[in-house]
Amino acid sequence: MVVDSGIEKGTVLITLYNPLVKQKFDVAYSEKYFTIELKELIDVMEGNDMTFYGTLDILVSRKMGKLKMLKDIDLYRMVAEIILVMKAISWKNYLSFPDEDQKEIAELYVKRVFSMYSERICVSW
Repeated sequence: MVVDSGIEKGTVLITLYNPLVKQKFDVAYSEKYFTIELKELIDVMEGNDMTFYGTLDILVSRKMGKLKMLKDIDLYRMVAEIILVMKAISWKNYLSFPDEDQKEIAELYVKRVFSMYSERICVSW
């Protein structure tokens, strides 16, 4: 995840990974929305004793509860935000977190959600 100073002020550029096509792509959205989502993610993680799978399950369930479906890009964004938190924890503990490990985690998380909700995920690729 990157905050690019070359984009419009108040906008966050986030790099997502689509494991279905094995490609990274950038999505820009408002800093305000990004902050709200990260706060929600951290609140959920703290309530689940920092389990990443549990956090993703709750975030997906909340989104499904509102919309009865989930767009694949929303899933990739949630996974990217969880990986961002993992990176922060790694950096804080002076550990490396290579891109390949991040891709593997993204693939595991996306496959897990697809296996649970395949009929309710809207795939845009």
